[in-house]
Amino acid sequence: MPTPILFLYNIDKEKENAIRRSCMKLKIKVHNVDKSQQYVKIADLLMQPSQKDEIVTDDRFDDEMLLFANFTGDILGKTLKVIPRVFLKATLTEHNINWNSYRLYSEIKQEHEYYLKLAQDKKLAQENSNNQ
Repeated sequence: MPTPILFLYNIDKEKENAIRRSCMKLKIKVHNVDKSQQYVKIADLLMQPSQKDEIVTDDRFDDEMLLFANFTGDILGKTLKVIPRVFLKATLTEHNINWNSYRLYSEIKQEHEYYLKLAQDKKLAQENSNNQ
């Protein structure tokens, strides 16, 4: 089984250090993805983590995000219990391995917003039913 790698996006130094300490204990590699790498295919980042993209654009994201590559369910669960909270996270799949990080971010940001709206709608519906 390949070594688990946790890709960090836009994580501040304090949180990054906490993540690195926790991952070291679990034998997980950690790679901080620079904004200049957001258009590199994820498959290429796995092979050469220092690779830079060639796309010139201001269309980069600033939100924190984590990408879990080569994680088993057991290691993923343990990791999520010990690292600081980050709202946007994804696991590497056969579908997203050929995406770049910006596309992955766009997809999970959209999902995150959808589920937040669902939760807000559910809460509002419960409040309305309680007021009747």
